[in-house]
Amino acid sequence: NGTNDKTPSEMARTSNFAFFYLWALLICSAGLIIINSAASISVSFGLLPVMGLLVSVFNGLGRIILGTLFDLLKEKRTILLNSFILIFAGLCFIIGYVTGLTAVVILGFILTGIGYGGAPAITSPFINKTFGTKHFSINFGISNTFLIPSALIGPIISSALIEQSNGSYNTTFYLLLGLSVVSLVPCLKLARNLK
Repeated sequence: NGTNDKTPSEMARTSNFAFFYLWALLICSAGLIIINSAASISVSFGLLPVMGLLVSVFNGLGRIILGTLFDLLKEKRTILLNSFILIFAGLCFIIGYVTGLTAVVILGFILTGIGYGGAPAITSPFINKTFGTKHFSINFGISNTFLIPSALIGPIISSALIEQSNGSYNTTFYLLLGLSVVSLVPCLKLARNLK
């Protein structure tokens, strides 16, 4: 429509972009914490290493699910739902760690994959709708740079925590939960800004 078309520099200066970028960075960092060690986490619960691949399978499905939900629910509800999916994933892993229930851990892998897949799927329509089509290609490319720091943040912190806890993943699960809860802050700020 042209009325909301923003150049890359105009987009980068908006609070909507800042809040979205921070939200996506937190979501992907949280997801990569588990993805980085999925096979090892599976084995630590007495599951086959291949069970960790559920994260990858549901990452792909999560892109379809949350992309579809974006069209149905719009950005505010979908972004909020994405954060809660990863919060529930963190809770599943913590409950599984405390109780030893492997079914809950498997659900944690599934929810982590869906939640991690959501941010990249939501990015394209969010950038298009919020900042317009005229500069969409470059704006979309800039927005996806959140994947660079998230590829470092989650796995590096997780590795350090695992090392400090003598190979236990409990701190990794709390980090997943913590980052997911913190993602609600930019999510709610963004929701207030959106119409």
